[in-house]
Amino acid sequence: MTRQKSFYIEVVCHLLFWSVPTYFSIRYNIVSFGDKLSNESAYVPFIANTLYNILLVYANIFLIFPAYTKKRLNTIGYALLLTTIVIISAFAKYEINNLSSLYYFSKCFMQLSFREIIYYEAFIAGFFVIQSTLYCAVKEWINNRVVNSKLQEEKLILELKYLKAQINPHFLFNTLNNLYSIALRNNDNETADGLTRLSTIMRYMLNDINENEIDMDKEIDYLRSYIELQKLRFSSEDDIQICFDIQRDSMFTKIPPFIFIVFIENAFKYGINLKKHSFINIKFEVYGNLLRFNIKNSVNARNDIQRQGVGLNNVTERLRLLFGDAHKLNVSNENNIFNVDLEIKLKRNT
Repeated sequence: MTRQKSFYIEVVCHLLFWSVPTYFSIRYNIVSFGDKLSNESAYVPFIANTLYNILLVYANIFLIFPAYTKKRLNTIGYALLLTTIVIISAFAKYEINNLSSLYYFSKCFMQLSFREIIYYEAFIAGFFVIQSTLYCAVKEWINNRVVNSKLQEEKLILELKYLKAQINPHFLFNTLNNLYSIALRNNDNETADGLTRLSTIMRYMLNDINENEIDMDKEIDYLRSYIELQKLRFSSEDDIQICFDIQRDSMFTKIPPFIFIVFIENAFKYGINLKKHSFINIKFEVYGNLLRFNIKNSVNARNDIQRQGVGLNNVTERLRLLFGDAHKLNVSNENNIFNVDLEIKLKRNT
């Protein structure tokens, strides 16, 4: 709903709020108590009092309450001002009826004492003041919720873009350094293959970085290309084992992009030692709307201890923002094996 349409609806509701009850009240009073009214124009002071109530309500809505919300009035000052207005209103409305020599039910109300009339009018004025204050408070609360929701949404988008921006350049620089080393060592098809895979990866990153969700097949192809690029560093004599296993019951799973690359990049960074047996085992399982991801890698003594670095902190925060309680992430480092278990409940797309 647009703001203009919402404004028009609110105006119509206010008009109905005042006009419909006023009309039926006048009709009821004339029909039921016509013999007790001073003359046929007895509804005139009723309308005058209604207009006064309208002035009272909208003065609070547009002047007094905004002054309170903008800290021009404190809570005590706001309450005292409203109380003063209620008292003044009671006397003012009493004088309105005296000047017109007409009361709603003249013959009835003339029997009331001055104090009783003042109490009655103060009660009516207080009712409208309280109602208008509640209206302002509820509207302010709703507006704050809407604003906070929009701010939270914008914050989420900015945080996700920032986290992606931190991850992707780091990966690209590492890959370019690898290709540079290969180019110095070999001037053959191996380098060309690496450049081709890098081109595929860059195309994927440029095309899909702004998408909230993508086909899982695209993400898998991206990860395969990254792994093949990393393999270019190894020779057939190196005792290195890389396993990549996927089990799934659907070809149409949608996932957020760039969720898993940090874990895999981390495994290659800390899990590979060209002089020792090293391994990386990667496994995806997708059944229904449940996605399980597991990656295990060896941790070699020559490498720094694998821990929660910037990349892992970023992806942990991103998972929290995207899935909240719909995901579980467990990271462990025991017996020289680094293990990551990630479970995500996805929205099913078919």
